[in-house]
Amino acid sequence: MIGPVLHRYGFELVQEPLRLRNLVEHQCQKQGQPLPAEEVWGPAQEGWLLGWPGRGSAAYLERYRQLRSRLIRNLGGNLEGWLDFLPSPTAMPTPRTEVEVGQGPGCQPNLAEGLARLGWGGHLVLDQHPQMLPPLVEGEIHISGGDQEKTLIEMGQARWPQGWLRLQDLELTGDLVVSGGLVELHRCCLRPGASLEVSGAGAILVLDESDIYGEVEAQAGTLLQASNCNFEGSAVGLESTGLVRLQGVAFSQHAQAALLLRERARAMLEDCQLRESGFGLRASGQARVWLSQSWLRGNAQCGLLADDDTDLEIQACHFRNNGGDGLWLRGRSRVQLRISFIQDNGTAGVRVSDQVSLEQAGNQATGNPQGDWLEARN
Repeated sequence: MIGPVLHRYGFELVQEPLRLRNLVEHQCQKQGQPLPAEEVWGPAQEGWLLGWPGRGSAAYLERYRQLRSRLIRNLGGNLEGWLDFLPSPTAMPTPRTEVEVGQGPGCQPNLAEGLARLGWGGHLVLDQHPQMLPPLVEGEIHISGGDQEKTLIEMGQARWPQGWLRLQDLELTGDLVVSGGLVELHRCCLRPGASLEVSGAGAILVLDESDIYGEVEAQAGTLLQASNCNFEGSAVGLESTGLVRLQGVAFSQHAQAALLLRERARAMLEDCQLRESGFGLRASGQARVWLSQSWLRGNAQCGLLADDDTDLEIQACHFRNNGGDGLWLRGRSRVQLRISFIQDNGTAGVRVSDQVSLEQAGNQATGNPQGDWLEARN
């Protein structure tokens, strides 16, 4: 309910936490929904709530990390509710200082000297010349590339410890580990052979309008959010044991799998494409998946493989032209499949092992040579 209220009344409400709380509780009562948990509002007593404040502090960062980590650890029974309560990353605060880096007059000659000039935070504007990323320390840093084309940055073995790092209009090589805080990539390109890893409890990686040709992994206790992105060419498009939100994301040409979810991963996908890979989506362990209005097509193996104790809710999706089954449901998976289309796959439309719990309604399955609905033993 917090998200809909912010969309309706404006995100400026994050600066008025008491008014936001009143509006949210009013809408919950009006619609007969439970009120948000009290711990969601605790930070408001200290003047901050969702999103990022205009000015950060070490105390704020630590409290924010603790709140997000606690919420993620408690994911379970009602994930959709917890997703509503999780603070949503927003744009960087307005930078206090702007420094140009490049070969022009008055510019800092390289990124290291530019960052030293900024101190705690600000905006680094790069020209078109390639740069090496120096060791990073906590701060509020916005690095943007040239106006005409993306600026190349060699990251080496970089690690982001805490705070906010926004990378914009850049081409990235090397490896970046997000061990805390928030890292945003906006209109960036991650080159083949490069990698992104989100590893610290409460760490967040946000990808927007970016092309990802390298490896991306998100570990337990982290949040990865991607919108309007293209993942292509790596062995696995995205591997996660944490929390994932994907909207308008396309995966293709991944030899093993477009999306690999393991252990207690949680994933919500809307309007996504998982195509021309080994598997489209492969979920195992105790992963939970919400999948809507997405296409899983043209994969060499199955469009979707669910194993172990996975829990899936699938609605209005298309499983077409996969080399194996449209969906292969194994182990003790629990699956709700509604108003979806399962057509022209290489073997079965939906292959269901005998210990799987499947609820299905309003689906159309045609043109699958081994049968549209096939029961099988584990």
